[in-house]
Amino acid sequence: MIASGLGYKEKEFELKEGTTIKELLEIMKFPIKTEWIVVSVNGRVKDKSSILIDNDEVLILPVGGGG
Repeated sequence: MIASGLGYKEKEFELKEGTTIKELLEIMKFPIKTEWIVVSVNGRVKDKSSILIDNDEVLILPVGGGG
């Protein structure tokens, strides 16, 4: 669902130094409310205010739900 909303499954971005995860999501024009996702950087869940550094691998995962 996330990949189809963005139009790609994987993409590299050139970011300015000090870019946060929240800013990356804005650059990506992320189509889902950010409260509904978890972001992993290099295999560790991070807060959206975390600063990204060169060569970080960012995974965006939907938060599970159910009923």
